[in-house]
Amino acid sequence: MMERRLQNQLGALEAMLRRARLWRRLAFCWAATAVAELLLFLIYGITGWDTRLLWWLVLSGGLAAAGIVWRRERRRPADFRAVVTTIERENPEVRHLLSTAAEQEPNPESGQFGFLQLRVIEQVLTHRHGILWEQDFERKLSSAAKVQMVALAGLLIVLFLGSSPTRWHAAPGASWFADEITRSEERRVGKECRSRW
Repeated sequence: MMERRLQNQLGALEAMLRRARLWRRLAFCWAATAVAELLLFLIYGITGWDTRLLWWLVLSGGLAAAGIVWRRERRRPADFRAVVTTIERENPEVRHLLSTAAEQEPNPESGQFGFLQLRVIEQVLTHRHGILWEQDFERKLSSAAKVQMVALAGLLIVLFLGSSPTRWHAAPGASWFADEITRSEERRVGKECRSRW
């Protein structure tokens, strides 16, 4: 059992790390869904093949994947080791100190920590870079939240483009690409006719 103050400090950092991981994984779900939807929309636009059913299946799959990610991250137990590893990787000067403090356990009989154990724990709690660790984790969280929002916005834009009724209701076998070629050809012929007169 970790010392209460150290557990509180590492717990706050672990919560930020957990949320950052959640936002990154949700961003991947949104981005993958957006790319798949965009590909289906382009396939329809180029070939005229009706991909509406697949479009809805991909959207449902992306939302289901996001729900699974959300539920898994909520159920995942606190991982203080991941916090310690992250801090140690970016702050090599505390590599052994932080690991040692996190591994301290109280005396089984008295439930108290010994003097040397408390000294090690105190050194971590009062470390001069403690505030920098927190700021670094806040930066990671903020960055992950921004990436997630950009990915979600991209998905919403693709959904908006794909949900437009005029995009899906071309003549059977025709595509907006073919329609654009036809209109372009008609404009060219019209210009040639006007230039002859």
